[in-house]
Parts: sequence; structure tokens; C-alpha cells
Amino acid sequence: MAALSKYYSEIMRNHNVTCAYVLHPNESCSWFLIKTLPITIFRVSQFFVPLYFLPLLANSKKLNKEKVYEVLEVFVSSVVGGSFTVYIAFLTICLLSNIFGRSSFWTLIPIPAMTGGLAIFFINDKIRSFFSHACSIVVFDILMRDGSLWPMRMLKTHRSLRTLLFMVLSGVIVDSMYLNSDSVFWLFKPLKKYQKPIEKVPSESKPIDRHHICHHKNSCDSHILHVFKTYLMLGMALEVLKAFFGNFGLFVRNPLSGFIHVIKHIKPNYLLFIGGYPTLTRLTNCILNNWLQKSTRLNQDISAVIGGLPFYFCANETPILAHTFATGIESIWHRYKKYSDPETKTYQWLTKIPFIPLVYIFGGSLMYTSRLFFPWLAPKFLQRLMMLITNCKFDIIGERVHSFWIPEVII
Repeated sequence: MAALSKYYSEIMRNHNVTCAYVLHPNESCSWFLIKTLPITIFRVSQFFVPLYFLPLLANSKKLNKEKVYEVLEVFVSSVVGGSFTVYIAFLTICLLSNIFGRSSFWTLIPIPAMTGGLAIFFINDKIRSFFSHACSIVVFDILMRDGSLWPMRMLKTHRSLRTLLFMVLSGVIVDSMYLNSDSVFWLFKPLKKYQKPIEKVPSESKPIDRHHICHHKNSCDSHILHVFKTYLMLGMALEVLKAFFGNFGLFVRNPLSGFIHVIKHIKPNYLLFIGGYPTLTRLTNCILNNWLQKSTRLNQDISAVIGGLPFYFCANETPILAHTFATGIESIWHRYKKYSDPETKTYQWLTKIPFIPLVYIFGGSLMYTSRLFFPWLAPKFLQRLMMLITNCKFDIIGERVHSFWIPEVII
């Protein structure tokens, strides 16, 4: 990437590239920025409307004013953060181009993307964490595709190493949730911490329930079967929704072809992971609890690590590993902030560093730079998202920059 960045800089300097050429031909900077703001807000809203309001409609029976107000607040904060990120980046591109008389590799995307990332300070803490988490997932995916860093190159090459990393991170995440269940969002929550039950005299007609150790109401067999069915149906629903939204136009034109498209795109390996991961975790936990006749924190951790084995079936799904890695780092950070001793002041200065905004600012810069100058590294989701929220301006910039050395480039 470093060698290509120097090459792009040389090309852009030789052709005297300006913001007027790559961003708004035949328009002044002022007029472009005036008309871009409402368009950007509208396009960003298009992305967040189904994300927030479809779940709200699905739970319409439990709807109340407080819930609607909460969703509206989160929606407005997300739209403000997303649209201001794009708009401030466009504003910075024009500003730097007018100051220096031309645009370079750094003043076209990396620096404007970092200044656009300052919009994260305009949104609430919950959305700030969501944006940074999503950004870290994409950055991890890009670094794995690139493979320049040797740890990422090792992960990219070895399937078993990716599985081992997932297993370790699974144990870390579940252990953190064992201490604080609200620290991070994960596929499932660990079972509650064991508490010694009150001794009661059993009745003659009702046998002693020995499954209280595992903290589920029914027997272990019934519980494990229920977990498998639940998460298998969840995986099936996610696959159907992914295929549906991935080719919505086909469903509108021909529902039968759309149904066949869904069937073809269901991934059995993904279903094995979604159904097998929680099931194996619960199964191992029940076996350990009944063997030791007590539920311990160590049982939870061992169960989470062994339960991660089904990830081997879909180890090529980089976004899942990226989400796991980001969640693992977040869980470690939450635990450190909660349990570090303020009196000893050991590394307390770390808690003062705003890591969440920094991840969004610098990670976003890497993400947008990769999308424009190194499109083969960018995930498809990032490509579609950038086309949507920038009203296809991002791809126009890419086509004009690449046209200097590759004619008729299609990104």
C-alpha cells in the first residue's frame, strides 16, 4: 500500500488534480457544498431507516412513547454523525484544494476522512461506540485482505489459526460477560453465576431437581435441544434476510426466482456455526457442572473456548472473526476500566485516552482510503455503503483519479 500511495501522489501531482476535477466539475465549491448537505442527510437516512424502524415495527405490540422516543433519538444521532462525517470530508477536500492549489493523495481522502471523523463528537456515547465498532470490523477485514502485517498474513493463510483465535476470544468475551453481562453485545449471554440454593425438604411425589446447577428450568437434554433449534432458526432467518436484501429487485420482478435465489444462497457451514457454537458451549457447560456438581466461572470459560470449535466450518467468513476480535478488545477494555484500582494509579492514564473516537477517526481514514485507492481490499458492503451515503460521488472520484493511468476503470 505504501508503494502505491507514492505512485498515486506522483500521478496526481503531474496532472495537477483539483477538487473541481474529481469532485464537482462545472460547479463552484460553494454551490456544491450548499446542495450536498441535504442530499447527504437524505442518503444517510435511507441507510438508517430500515436499521432502526423495522425492528420497531416488528415489536409494535410492545410499543410505547418512551421506546419511540429512544429510537428517534438514536436515529437522529446516527444520521447526524454519518452525514456530518461525509459533509465535513467534502468540505475539507475543497478547502485543502483551494489552499494548496491542487489535491494530492493525502489531501484527497486520508486527511479529509480524519477531519470528517471528528463528527463522532457530535453524537451520543451509544452511537459513538456503535460507529467505532463497525469501523473496527471493516478495518480488521481490510488488514486481513491486505496481509502486509505478518499476524494478519498468518491469519489469512491458516484456517486453524483463525479458529483458535476465535476460541480464545470467545472465552475472553464470555468471561467478561460473566462479570458484567451488559459490557458488550454477543451472540448469547453466559448462564448466571451459581448461587447455593436454599435447602428444602423434598416432597414424596416430586423428585429432587438436580439440574438447578446449570441455571435452566428444564432438563439439560431439553435445554440443549432448545438452544440448538433456536439458534438454527436464527441462522436461517439471517441467511434469508441477507439474500432478500442483497437482491431485492429480483423478488419484485419474479418472486419464484427470488425464492430460488434464497435457497441457493443459504450457507450450510454458516448454519452449522450459528447452531453449533451456542449448543456446544451449553453442552460443555452442563457436562462440567454435573461432573463437578457446581457451576463455576472456570466452567463458563472452558465451555466458551471449546464451544468455539464450530467456527472452523465458516472460518473464511472474515466479518465474523472481525466482529469477534473487536468485541474481545472492547470486553477487555470494559473490564479494565471497571476493575482497575484508582488508588494505585497503575496505568490509570489509559482510561483518559478517548480510544473510541480515535478508532473512528483513524480507522475511518484507512477504510475510505482503501475503498478509493485500493478497491480490491474493500469489502462489498463498504463499497455499497459509500455509494449510498455519498450519492455515488465517492466512485466518481475514484474513476477520475484512476483514469490517469487506467482508461475506463470500473470500480
